[in-house]
Amino acid sequence: MNPLKTLVNDKTSGSLELTLKLNNILKKTKDTKEIVIILNEVEKNLKGFSAVDNYISKVNEYLSTKSVSSLQTFFNEFELEIKNTITVIFEKAKLNIGQYETFFTLSNSFTLFEVLKKLNAIKKIEVFICESEPACEGVILAEKLKSFKINLKVIKDSEMSVYIPNSDVILLGADKILNNGDIINKSGSYSAALIASTFNKPVYVIGNKSKFYKKDDKNNLFKSNLFEVVPAKLITKIITD
Repeated sequence: MNPLKTLVNDKTSGSLELTLKLNNILKKTKDTKEIVIILNEVEKNLKGFSAVDNYISKVNEYLSTKSVSSLQTFFNEFELEIKNTITVIFEKAKLNIGQYETFFTLSNSFTLFEVLKKLNAIKKIEVFICESEPACEGVILAEKLKSFKINLKVIKDSEMSVYIPNSDVILLGADKILNNGDIINKSGSYSAALIASTFNKPVYVIGNKSKFYKKDDKNNLFKSNLFEVVPAKLITKIITD
């Protein structure tokens, strides 16, 4: 399967990771017409992910106002920009959640992966991760974290109410951050936040500014049972750059 087809059929990566994969494809594409074709295909298949939407808008701006050479510079610098963003987010996260030892999360957020990896490098932490059916993104996240010798346990989605009370804090990624403070994330996020509220556990959302939903059109939100809204009242704080 070619990289573009793999990307548009990717059902397990988080939105920032999808954006990085798209950037890698475009970086290797020198023809502007081919870039436009790729952008149209991605927009058609991955519409709704704020990080992807905002990235495509930036590339389209370069295509209309700047040279091809400057576009290639943008592609080359984008990965460094994300690395710097992750560093900023981690430093802020450390101030808010650095005191905790036991974490609960779900799905497969690239930013959360980086934060948990960096936290574990400072002190040993324990992580409970939901499988996140049907695509089992949580299992994928667990496999990535295993190589960093993090003490973790993959649990069934139905076991949330057992493990959240035994966690210090709940960490969620976000595919969209809305203007009113609500977020849209993988299904199971609302249940996790609701259970956390019942047991007085803090819920932190971690995501970079590209996740902010800049449009007012509520009809353009995800229309899928794989995603759901977590209301702001259930969120302790959103940690971003």
